[in-house]
Amino acid sequence: VFAGGLCFDDKEITLSAGDVLYMPRGFVHEASTRTQNAAMSVDEPIEPSFHVTLALATHDWCIASILSDTIRKTLIENRQFRKALPIGPCSEYSGSHDEGSFLKEQLDSAMSLIQTNVTSGLLHEQLKSKYAMHNSRAGDLRRNVTSRKRPIQDQTEDDRVGYHAACHLTLDTVVRASSAEERSSVVLEEGRLRGLTVREETMQSLMTIIGLMKGEPSMKSRVKELRNIATTDESICSNPMICDFTLLSFARCCVELGALAVVTEASVWLVRDTFRFA
Repeated sequence: VFAGGLCFDDKEITLSAGDVLYMPRGFVHEASTRTQNAAMSVDEPIEPSFHVTLALATHDWCIASILSDTIRKTLIENRQFRKALPIGPCSEYSGSHDEGSFLKEQLDSAMSLIQTNVTSGLLHEQLKSKYAMHNSRAGDLRRNVTSRKRPIQDQTEDDRVGYHAACHLTLDTVVRASSAEERSSVVLEEGRLRGLTVREETMQSLMTIIGLMKGEPSMKSRVKELRNIATTDESICSNPMICDFTLLSFARCCVELGALAVVTEASVWLVRDTFRFA
């Protein structure tokens, strides 16, 4: 991976929110973020960013892959080429036959069969079959994911904890530690464990935040201000990985699982150690 940014026609470009970049196979790359101010020094913190990478298995959709699969299928359907090769000294490798001549006979026979049967039409049909199989498998996976989605029901759903409440969570939503009754009311889908999965870089900071909130049930905070709860812990306030997107994802997961609850009272916010109510 070379130093510097991505260049086209000797011009460096920067991807912004909503941009999509296709990186062809074989281009070694590494994604990184930087502040929009190019004059900033290298010691200044880099603005966090979030991107999604979709990897396409192009190596499985090249002519070498389709051709080798078709040739193998053609040969394996012929009884002659399903025979086991001789192992060690035997009649095929002794007497009037040498090792090279035996393998040459097999290769010539295979090449003749391939030239006769492996045509562009057959390759086209094999490719169509592969497309169909791929789309069928992908369709099954999509239907499985869709069937497991829990639709948002009417307003009779609990708006404090659970999936319904988590779907409406925003950075301005006020949350608090949930009560034992609220936690027990959350019913998870079958097979899902009641626990959080977080990145190692953010785990300690996020666990500290939720631990402080559970230790003080009266504590309330807007989602975007959760990092300010631990005012004495510099590692949390200055952690560049604890961005708004991280806090929102963390809060939504906690509310869905019942660890945190949404405050339904109007206009509640946290200012250091003092709570104000409008």
